[in-house]
Formats: sequence, structure tokens, C-alpha cells
Amino acid sequence: MPIFSDARISPARQGRLARDHDRAAPEQERLAFIHHSRELGFPLDDIRELLSLSDQPDMTCAAADVIATRQLVAVEDRITRRQALQQELERMLTQCAQGTVLDCKVIEVLSNH
Repeated sequence: MPIFSDARISPARQGRLARDHDRAAPEQERLAFIHHSRELGFPLDDIRELLSLSDQPDMTCAAADVIATRQLVAVEDRITRRQALQQELERMLTQCAQGTVLDCKVIEVLSNH
């Protein structure tokens, strides 16, 4: 059954719509590629390079591996920094006596940084 089967659309129009859909499919795939790459945190320059590589299916994937490895290292670095932030926040809250602002460790630590 055609994608655009509707009794109100003429067969000629259905054919044109199907051709338009077929032409749009590669663009939709590229947009999905870009969207997923952004979700993984790849910078735009890396996404451009990965898109360029995807247009050359017979090439070795070594360059893509280098880009993905670099991104993995960056993600691991961000995780490490965020874990340190988490530990600092936990320490601040543990030291907090929940007294007055004058004695508040949260305010003190933030003021001394």
C-alpha cells in the first residue's frame, strides 16, 4: 500500500508525494544523525567531520574512532569533575549544623572560594 494512500489524493499526486518523501528521507537521516550526535555531546566541528566520513563508506573508520575516543575522554572528565562537585556539596551539608547563617558551612565554603 502506498505511503500516501488516500482516496482524496489523485494517483499522480500520490506519486509526487512519494518521490518527495523519498528525497526527504536522506535529509531526515542526517538530521537524526546530528541530533543523536548532539545528545552524546559531540561538538559541531566533530559532527561535521563525522558526517563527512559517513559520506565515504569505503574509508577506514579510524578517524571516527579517534573522534569518538576524544569525546569519551571529555565525557569521563566531566563526570569526574561533577563527582568532585557532588562530594564537595555533600561535605558542606554534612558539616552544616543547621544553626544560624552566621555559622552556616554552606555560606562559609561558598564565601571562601
